[in-house]
Amino acid sequence: MFEKSLENVGGDGYLGSAEVVEVLVRKFVSRVLEMKSKDDLRAACYELAKVFSGMDKRYTLVDGWSGRGGLMQSVSDRYDVPFNLYEVHLWERVFAKIAMECFEIVKSQFREKDKIDALIKYVTCVLIGTADALYGPFTWEKDFDMALEAKIV
Repeated sequence: MFEKSLENVGGDGYLGSAEVVEVLVRKFVSRVLEMKSKDDLRAACYELAKVFSGMDKRYTLVDGWSGRGGLMQSVSDRYDVPFNLYEVHLWERVFAKIAMECFEIVKSQFREKDKIDALIKYVTCVLIGTADALYGPFTWEKDFDMALEAKIV
């Protein structure tokens, strides 16, 4: 199975690539911050949900990780989304919660650009499966606040 998971490493649409995932997250966040209606929000969440549920064939899931036993369980737990949903609907809810985090940052108007960047980095880590190792039980905001106290950002 490990060898199979390496077949698409380095491909343009490989969802195990931090670069590919970060571009997707940045585009999503940019789209969220520019949207004009709830329909725009639903469309943005559904578009990215299709990618991470394997419905968008331009992207390749990480074999043995992207499904219910790995990444989906992880994001379900981390974003408090019911695990028993159909895959694309689980992902829609996850991205809707991420969009809400974007709105909260903009509303707070405190170090907005830094916080948006911290959120993008955190979501990228969640989606490639490194958040537990890099953040532990913390969220991006807790991590950002700790970095702010330490004058790192």
